[in-house]
Amino acid sequence: MLPKMKLVIQKNTKNALIVGWNIDALTLYDRLIEVPALGYHVKGFVKPSGSEVRNHYKNVPVIDSLEKVADAVSVFEIDELLIILGSGEKQYLSETISLANRLNLEYRIVSDTFIEEYNHVIRDVIKEVWHPQDFSIRRLLDFVSALILLILLLPLLVIVAAVIKLESSGPIFYSQQRLGKNGKVFAVHKFRSMVQDAEKKSGPVWAQKNDPRITRIGKIMRKTRIDELPQLFNIIKGEMSFIGPRPERPFFSNEFRKKYPCI
Repeated sequence: MLPKMKLVIQKNTKNALIVGWNIDALTLYDRLIEVPALGYHVKGFVKPSGSEVRNHYKNVPVIDSLEKVADAVSVFEIDELLIILGSGEKQYLSETISLANRLNLEYRIVSDTFIEEYNHVIRDVIKEVWHPQDFSIRRLLDFVSALILLILLLPLLVIVAAVIKLESSGPIFYSQQRLGKNGKVFAVHKFRSMVQDAEKKSGPVWAQKNDPRITRIGKIMRKTRIDELPQLFNIIKGEMSFIGPRPERPFFSNEFRKKYPCI
């Protein structure tokens, strides 16, 4: 049996509001729910401009003005404001800070230069939650566990590779670009479960139910997740972890940003 990773979990969680209604605010929320150990429970978004806005994002309510924040603080027992204002919202920064002080709330400012400043904010929070040695232990367990599994599953990997080669022409493995930590692009590896050049005409698309591009052995591999076993190599290289969010393809990430350029 593999040893369990010991995590130091923050005991005191914080109820928070994200002040800002833009793609970076949504990304901040998505990142926070991916790492619950950070201790943040986001209870709502605040759109400072007060203009018409949809009511929810992933079942999290959206407050359409700063004037309603005081009521939300009382209802949701808010402890902290996470301020991440978009280009059209910067004029509300001083008002938001004054509001936080008046309501006796903690606040953190996440700069609109998101790629640089966001990581700094998260690193500060992580220091309060996990001890540095936890990251080393996690990396060590990932490496050792992946190596052991590769050795134990080697006969299965050889059999699967042979069946793929016999069933259809093309390579045994399929590599695909994914977004990793800090937006770094890396190649994730899988057993090929589709016909060769499956996206040559269609371009990047998500696989559908009863997808005609999937081979017979591919259907079995996808159902049993055997096609993902080569990702153990990604874990050994430190590009992925057994525990963590699923890395997305850059194409779909860019499409998301186009769809929500300034929400």
